[in-house]
Amino acid sequence: MYPVVLIVAALTSAAAMCLGATLFGFDVRRLRVAVFGTLDCLWGVIVFFVVNVLVTVGFIAAARTLGGESPSSYLATDLTLVIVSALQGVVFHLWRLAARGR
Repeated sequence: MYPVVLIVAALTSAAAMCLGATLFGFDVRRLRVAVFGTLDCLWGVIVFFVVNVLVTVGFIAAARTLGGESPSSYLATDLTLVIVSALQGVVFHLWRLAARGR
């Protein structure tokens, strides 16, 4: 990862915190709850990503075994897989919270 990405992320995060606190009246002390909630959600994203990669590798191995056109193993590292896994993880996390009545 390039350092400029971390710098940009830090700047936009600080700007969002300032805007949230001043413009929207968010309590900065509650930011900790939001960070831990995000980390809780991140576990679902990671699990979905690992499972999606494993299933993709399984499909690629099956296609190569059965013959015909051989799909590229780069499919398992496609950025789309990360985005879809993130959406799956977030939806599953929100569904879990809704089931708990939160």
